[in-house]
Amino acid sequence: MCSSNKYELVMDFSWYVDVLVILASVRGIDNQGDMIAMQWMDVAWRVLPVRCYAVRRSLEILICRGPGADDEGGSSRRGDAIDSDRHFLPEVLPAAAWIVGEYSQLIPDGVDEEGLNTTFDASSKGPFHALIQALTAPTDAAGMNPLPCSTQAVFVQNAMKVFSAACQRN
Repeated sequence: MCSSNKYELVMDFSWYVDVLVILASVRGIDNQGDMIAMQWMDVAWRVLPVRCYAVRRSLEILICRGPGADDEGGSSRRGDAIDSDRHFLPEVLPAAAWIVGEYSQLIPDGVDEEGLNTTFDASSKGPFHALIQALTAPTDAAGMNPLPCSTQAVFVQNAMKVFSAACQRN
């Protein structure tokens, strides 16, 4: 409904990105993953003012605890109750990787916007490094172990884009 007529009914694209991210974490709608991923990438591609926000939300899915997670809990990244309950539709993960890779020059702006904590593990040295760690890991933060080869291929391709942006920035 929202994507008909080139999103003419959507007035707030940040809200729409939020809705797509929330839908991506809902259990029981596995057959809608491709549609959610395509609309998320399409909005990031078409709507310039929302790109930074789409990058931020992609970072949350790829390297952080995810939307609505408690950052103050001090729990470990893997193996605890919070992380084991995380769920994202598998089709959304390559879309999130594509967004951060394609618009990797916006990563610092997305992190600084609201002070997003982008620590993948104790060895992370900033948002670019943490994202490259997340994209080159054979498993994801949502607990899918291991990732499908097609998703890993997208992750590695976009890790190179992130690495290139990090090198240009430093």
